[in-house]
Amino acid sequence: MKKVAIIIDSLAGGGAEKVMLEIASGFLSQNAKVNFYIRKNHIEHLIPDNLNLFCLEDIKTQQKMRRKDYALLLKKVLIKDGPFDLILSNLESTDKMVRLLKFPNTYFVIHNTISQKLKKRYSNASLIHKIKYLREILKFKRLYHHQNLITVSHGVQKDLLTTLHIKPKFITTIYNPFDINGIIEKASEFNPLVPKEPYIVHIGRFLIEHKRQDLLLEAYQHANIKEKLVIIGKGQDKSKILNIIQKLHLENKVIMLDFQKNPYPFIKNAEAFVLSSDYEGLPTVLIEALILQTPIVSTDCPSGPREILEGSLNKYLSSCNDPIMLGEKIKMALSEKSNIKKTLASINLEKYQIDAITKQYLELGN
Repeated sequence: MKKVAIIIDSLAGGGAEKVMLEIASGFLSQNAKVNFYIRKNHIEHLIPDNLNLFCLEDIKTQQKMRRKDYALLLKKVLIKDGPFDLILSNLESTDKMVRLLKFPNTYFVIHNTISQKLKKRYSNASLIHKIKYLREILKFKRLYHHQNLITVSHGVQKDLLTTLHIKPKFITTIYNPFDINGIIEKASEFNPLVPKEPYIVHIGRFLIEHKRQDLLLEAYQHANIKEKLVIIGKGQDKSKILNIIQKLHLENKVIMLDFQKNPYPFIKNAEAFVLSSDYEGLPTVLIEALILQTPIVSTDCPSGPREILEGSLNKYLSSCNDPIMLGEKIKMALSEKSNIKKTLASINLEKYQIDAITKQYLELGN
């Protein structure tokens, strides 16, 4: 029986957290033993049955803990619970902690295009920002140098190798997994919050710097469509998004909803799904929309959308930071909805199936 450890900062309502819980479910279905470790006791996702979940905050030895303190605590726990055939670390803060441990069979799962994230953070043209940007690049190069890396898309892998010039010990791309039958089943559940009138939907963390809900709202205003816009999520920029809605006089057309543990009824019943991000890794919501055969409009951001929307679906990609083009693509998708549905029905989604993805991960532990 394979024994796997998955480590992430928390189980807040983000994409990477959701992906790793899906992978944990896949491991369990293939009779692997899974220990899931989080640092913060922040849980918003549904936890799979039979999953061994451990929170380091619950067993911390002192009030104030630095990264090294948590790393030592995690090391003791992993030694006690191990040995593990496979250790999967996720997201920068956790990766910095796990990197200190130097356990064998450790793989760092990279969920985003790091260079784009840093460019957004240090977009100011000042010399100070340029220096900070280069310093951050060097930090990531040191963090992942000669390590085992898993990227969630080919675009993320290309970013690491050719933009950041990271030299890993090993690198491979494994797509995020999806329980396709489970998603279809959950999409049929009743939710009284699903609007009865036609609508388009956007789901993402309320973080304008990354998910660009400001661009989405400007595009929606430009499109001037009868369908309402449903925005689902949570995050620090909720008040900013509400202010933009008010500024654009869209209060009667935009519905803001908090994070939903089951977002699938909203996706299934929407006229279209819209992604407005400036960067992604492999946006899971787009694949969920494919599974539920909902037309998709997305920015052509690095990376993921162009890998997901293949062939004729590429024409519903919009340039980043262009609300007029995004608005026009929304109108185009709505007018061509029946043709898009036919295309979506013919797509082979096997490469995203949870069983296939899980096997790729388990083979790494051989």
